[in-house]
Amino acid sequence: MRILEIMLLSLLLATTLGFLWPKHKRHAIILGLIGLAVLVLLAHLVWEGYRWQMLLGYGLTAVMFGLGFLELQRQPQQNASGFKKIVKVLSMLISIACIAATSLLCLIFPVPILPNPTGTYLVGCTTLHLTDATRPETLAEDSSHQRELLVKIWYPASPNAQAKAGVYREHAEMIDPYTAESLGLPRFFFDHLALVQSHSYPGASVSEKEAAYPVLIFSCGYGSLVDEQTLYMEELASHGYIVASLGHSYECVAVVYPNGKVILQSKSLEKEFQTAAQKSTPLWEKYFQSTDPVFKEGIARQMLQQEVLLDRLLRIRVADVKFVVDELDKINKGSPHHLLTGKLDLTRLGIFGHSLGGAVAGQISLADQRFRAAANLDGFQFGDMIHEQLRQPFMMMYSELFRNANDFVLQRMNNPRYVITIHGSMHINYSDNPCILPIIRRLGIAGSIDPYRMNRITTHYLLAFFDQYLKGIQQPLLAGESPYPEVTITYQQ
Repeated sequence: MRILEIMLLSLLLATTLGFLWPKHKRHAIILGLIGLAVLVLLAHLVWEGYRWQMLLGYGLTAVMFGLGFLELQRQPQQNASGFKKIVKVLSMLISIACIAATSLLCLIFPVPILPNPTGTYLVGCTTLHLTDATRPETLAEDSSHQRELLVKIWYPASPNAQAKAGVYREHAEMIDPYTAESLGLPRFFFDHLALVQSHSYPGASVSEKEAAYPVLIFSCGYGSLVDEQTLYMEELASHGYIVASLGHSYECVAVVYPNGKVILQSKSLEKEFQTAAQKSTPLWEKYFQSTDPVFKEGIARQMLQQEVLLDRLLRIRVADVKFVVDELDKINKGSPHHLLTGKLDLTRLGIFGHSLGGAVAGQISLADQRFRAAANLDGFQFGDMIHEQLRQPFMMMYSELFRNANDFVLQRMNNPRYVITIHGSMHINYSDNPCILPIIRRLGIAGSIDPYRMNRITTHYLLAFFDQYLKGIQQPLLAGESPYPEVTITYQQ
């Protein structure tokens, strides 16, 4: 709960209990508390912002305000009737119930205060709207136009003294209804997310502490959002990385471009995806139920062969990533008016991704040797890694349920590789969602691990991995037993 919300509910409770005070003291106490409650309510609406979870509190404040006027006009009475005493007690109980219900709603649907990045840099952010003139759009119902991509970039920054950090999710009012639909949750669950603040300064100048910074590309999961891993991006940027997250048009729930153009997830593609998912569900059930590694490998190979749609999307995304890296190279070399010009060290280029985006990280590393290190966050490794040898260092991070799913692919590699399982986690834990929407943990959609601890573990390993292979700084975290009891790690140097 936010500070003014706590103050308002505390004043409402004190006002309710004020009716128990002796009559000769009650008048001044109640009027003073009601006056303070109204002032706090106004301050809350101005500085913290309205949200539906506080509606009962708002209504109770209005009722108390009305009772204050009645208290002013009421003549002292020696004895109240029994009926009035009953009404008074019932009113107090209803008020306390409203305060308790409001408090519970605010705790279930908090406006989270996101953790500060731990690095030495402040963080800036910007967006790019790119069009690949060489590729027609193949995922839209109308294929007459070319492939468009949104790229959101976080970077080490030097904001001016007047700069303010931006909101966590830009265009939340446009995006969150579709996010709710994709998760199968009511729309109002997400209304308060427009109030969440980030730690990123939009359009801030790039820090001059380094001449240029290593670059990381991120590919999100199918049906996700370009900023669904903002906590990862801010943490990495605060440690001296420029991180570019791709919004894959027609796959993401919604992509909102800087000019206001909105591209929603393709309905025909979603139907095709659901059909493929229904077909693969029995195989996944067999996979999760078995403890025989040979049998599980056979199931995984079967899924690799039959997932035609995801293989097609994988290759579209690989082309997206190549195009974005080419465009970043052009910006770095020849766009004098862009804030990133000259700041992108593409000789130190890495990639990571979640779910399908994790498979992209492995696949692009086979296809494009510009990438020097890759990390897959809980993604089934579609593509050609089962047939070809990956040269670059590779890190595989599993949720507990999905652990070992790609091991039959990884075990045949000779490159430096790390396999990490975080116990108590589920697939969605590799995103911000359990942090910004705690109720999904209670609903069993997220794992039992504390979401902020999960975020800390994941970013700690990502930083260690990329620091070692892009910055050349040896990392003890990758060489020994994990300091986190939730983590199991195997590695091959």
